[in-house]
Amino acid sequence: MKIEKYPPTSLYWENYVKSLESWSFFYLPDWYVPFTGPIREAYIEVFDEKVFLPLLERRFPPFFRQVESGPFGGYGGVLGETGSLNDEELDFIVKRYYEKARYAYIALHPDYNDNRLIELYERYFEKHVLSTHMIDLSRTEDEIFEGFTDAKKRNIKRAQREKLHVKEIKSEYAIKKYYLMYLDSLRRWNAKKIFKLDFFKKLLESDLASLYMVQYHGDYVAGAIILKGNTEAVYWHGAAFQRYFQLRPNDLLHWEIMRSLKSQDILIYNMGSSNNIEGVERFKKGYGGVDREYLFFKKQ
Repeated sequence: MKIEKYPPTSLYWENYVKSLESWSFFYLPDWYVPFTGPIREAYIEVFDEKVFLPLLERRFPPFFRQVESGPFGGYGGVLGETGSLNDEELDFIVKRYYEKARYAYIALHPDYNDNRLIELYERYFEKHVLSTHMIDLSRTEDEIFEGFTDAKKRNIKRAQREKLHVKEIKSEYAIKKYYLMYLDSLRRWNAKKIFKLDFFKKLLESDLASLYMVQYHGDYVAGAIILKGNTEAVYWHGAAFQRYFQLRPNDLLHWEIMRSLKSQDILIYNMGSSNNIEGVERFKKGYGGVDREYLFFKKQ
């Protein structure tokens, strides 16, 4: 089997992904580039010019490696013309990935329905079932809004009365302000810092990555990073200053994001995994989205 490897700088990677009938932002080099560094390498492996596997490889000197397809809340897996390969060829690809490193992870999109590959992932990896919330944006704005809970509607109207408004922006000031919100959120969650300011800057260099910010009295109080594919946009990351929670900025934020995405002909708003956090689950369910399962596989 012919195997070729392409770095994120290769136009082949982006062009290949966008030739698919349906593709996610997480399949693109735009998603992998911000993670690269001294011990991290991003690339795709292409098999017989028919299927590909996007990967982020991390080295743990001196001996161990970790590989991920769909890292940090993204989606991956073997993609492309999988129907053109026989069972033995697909087994070779999955087994090769399994043996590539000591630690290996694959996160599949909720619409991933290649049963042959799913069976192979189950053969080699430990399976976990996660969930996300999908909102149909092909409906009218009134129909979407009517699907919200009464509490969500009240919160949005309250934010509007308080003169909060949402804008899509990528200025240096806005990104730095978003990073401060992220640090404030980490303190609230008692969590460790994962991303640096430069990561957000690199990610938002992509034309398909958007930063939406809520303004109040001329400053920013909450924000969200949205990553767009050809028909679907994903709420990947959000942050806010706790001192403004009583104004309900996040409720308004996502409603305005939906309205913006709808105007861009995006059909699905994927609100991302809630990681089984009850409060986050409750917040997202308030928008009336459909609960969708997706699969996560790991070797460790």
